[in-house]
This record gives sequence, C-alpha cells and structure tokens, in this order.
Amino acid sequence: MPLPIVPNHENIHIVRCHIRRLLFPIFFRNHQIDKSQREYVLREQMRAIKSELGEEGSVMSDADELRQKLEAIDVSDEVREKAEKEISRMERLSMGSPELGVIMSYVETIIDLPWNKKTEDNLDLKHARAILDEDHFGLEKVKDRIIEFIAVLEHIPAC
Repeated sequence: MPLPIVPNHENIHIVRCHIRRLLFPIFFRNHQIDKSQREYVLREQMRAIKSELGEEGSVMSDADELRQKLEAIDVSDEVREKAEKEISRMERLSMGSPELGVIMSYVETIIDLPWNKKTEDNLDLKHARAILDEDHFGLEKVKDRIIEFIAVLEHIPAC
C-alpha cells in the first residue's frame, strides 16, 4: 500500500495502524498477552515502521554483515552454532542496548581468530630470549618461564 505524501508524523500513524491490523490478530485482542510477547510485537512494529520510512536499523545490517563474514571462514560446527546464536540474540536487541556492543565485539573476535591456520614455530632459545629482553623490560621470572616452556617444546615431536 503506497503511502500518500503527508507529513512524517501522519505517515507513522498510518503505518502504525496498518501494522496493528496485520500483527494483532483476534487472538491477542481477546487474551491478555504477557510482557515478553508485547515487547516482541512492539519491536516488530518498530522494525516495520523503520522499514516503511526507509530508516532500516543498523543492527539488522550489522547482523547480516557478521553472518556473511562467518560464512566465509572455516570454523567448526560448534563455533559456528555459538556465533549464530549470538548474532540472533543481537538482532533482538534495541539499538541503544549496552549489550549490543559486547555481543558484536565477541562475534567479531570469533571471526578474526585464525581458525585452522598454522604457522611454523621458531624454537630458537637465544632468539626468543633476545626478543623478550628487547620488548619487555624487567619481568625476569616471566621471561624465564617462557624460555623454559619453549625448551620443553623443542623436545616434543610435532603433531
């Protein structure tokens, strides 16, 4: 249904009425709905209003972008399932939710990790000691423990 050219607040009212007709079937009118159902319906109304006004929420576009990036990487099914669950949770949050940034950072970290990529280890103790001394002042006990760990790795056959 194309909207007539009227001021924005009237467009919103027309869209809201149209959405109520679509989303509130007779069942909801005759029965009391709990808070979570009401919030869900109101979120869907907001999404529909933003869509009608051409103001698509960036949460949805961010979620789609994260899904595309997730599909492009080679991860286990368990990791993919967890990331998908978090992306779905992210979609249900409002734009102002503080949890949104935490979830986005978490999923982006999962995506950025070097899954199934291996590098060749350099187990030269003198080289490791030189790098540790150059980059990290002090911390002698920690550096000694790292050198011990590398020394043990030299004696373990590669997997």
